[in-house]
Amino acid sequence: MTKQMQLKVLTPEKTMFEGAIESLQIEICGEDEAGLQVTKTGERLGIFPGHQPMICPLVYGIVAAKLPGQTTLQMAVMGGQCHTDGETVTILSNSAELGSDLNLLRAQEAKNRAEARLKEQTESLDVTRAEQALHRALTRIKLSELLKMRK
Repeated sequence: MTKQMQLKVLTPEKTMFEGAIESLQIEICGEDEAGLQVTKTGERLGIFPGHQPMICPLVYGIVAAKLPGQTTLQMAVMGGQCHTDGETVTILSNSAELGSDLNLLRAQEAKNRAEARLKEQTESLDVTRAEQALHRALTRIKLSELLKMRK
């Protein structure tokens, strides 16, 4: 029997997932030359049962959990933290969305709105908020495209 560990994905609104998994892949932050956290494309971390205890920041990205059997659960996570003690993995995020719940049209519309806001650059524009909206939309689109490729 394959070793397993428990995964909990929590947002302020609800528990997105709680159950047994065989492994987990997450997108993580790296650091630039100044020591600031940045997204490094393709930086992924694999977590397996017995993993060394750790806490790490998450970027807006894809989390892929291999469930017992051949099923993989994929979700878009909008930043947060991941903690493991080797037996349990806990992901805390302000927002997460299961791949099965994604609405690609809504994500594309959100992307277009965010890009338009950033292009306008009005005085009242909250640039950080607009950039976050764009990152959320791009993460959802990325997950949707990944799910299409796997069908």
